[in-house]
Amino acid sequence: MRAAGESLAQALGIFRTTGNRNAEAWALNFYAAAIAAAGELPRAHALYEQALTMNRELNKPDDEAVAREGLGESLLSLGESGPGTAQLRQALEIYERLGMTPDTDRVRNRLADLTTAGTGA
Repeated sequence: MRAAGESLAQALGIFRTTGNRNAEAWALNFYAAAIAAAGELPRAHALYEQALTMNRELNKPDDEAVAREGLGESLLSLGESGPGTAQLRQALEIYERLGMTPDTDRVRNRLADLTTAGTGA
């Protein structure tokens, strides 16, 4: 995961240097995911927040949903169940609206698991 994170950090730097905001917003989601997988949850959370803001500004709802899903998972991992499930629900709404069935199913199942575990209140 470390190598993936380093490569994504380099790509992110290139996109920022060249001013390619669409690619930067896209890369932020994947960089945040790599950072989260490496166990750096507070840093991943901050990156997902950046990705969410940028994807909303650029009107990229599919990437906004990815950022919301990642943000939701990072919040859950940090013990913030209410805000985490709220982000997952918003991601689910976007996935449903866009007809992104595999993503819809994944988030719907995740929310069901949280409800069953008693953390999705």
